[in-house]
Amino acid sequence: PMPHATSLLSTVREWLGIADPMAIPWSQAVGVASGSVAVTVPKDSRILTIQTESPNPQAAADFANMLVEEYIQKMSDQRWEDYQKMNGMLDRANAELKDKLEKSEDDVTNLAKSAGLIVMSSETQSVAEQNFKHLQDELAAAWSDSAISSCACMHRPRRPRWASVAW
Repeated sequence: PMPHATSLLSTVREWLGIADPMAIPWSQAVGVASGSVAVTVPKDSRILTIQTESPNPQAAADFANMLVEEYIQKMSDQRWEDYQKMNGMLDRANAELKDKLEKSEDDVTNLAKSAGLIVMSSETQSVAEQNFKHLQDELAAAWSDSAISSCACMHRPRRPRWASVAW
């Protein structure tokens, strides 16, 4: 401000009996600000309005900004803590489900074995898989026999046509 405006402001303050805000000690100005905090949340909003008053406007602004920073840090810490708790809960639930699934698989395998549905071999095969393999082997053998007999017919000597005709 211009020197004349500052002296005019000081004169008005003296005339009204208002102390110069810079003349009040900082700690006292912050104390006044801390005692006049009002926090409101507008309807249907996630925005907080923090309002405070002090004879020193800079003390009020610094105090309000410090409250906001502390609030943000606390919310961030709380979210991190909640995330860690949820992560631990999900890990335990996942391990429990895995154990239950493995137990269920073992129970199904044991039941199938006891009912004769699964026969152990070099690799576990169901009865249907074994029957299918047996059919494939039988079919391959039949094709092989058919091919061999076809070859035998083609290579056996034929009688000449004239040999069957009588003269």
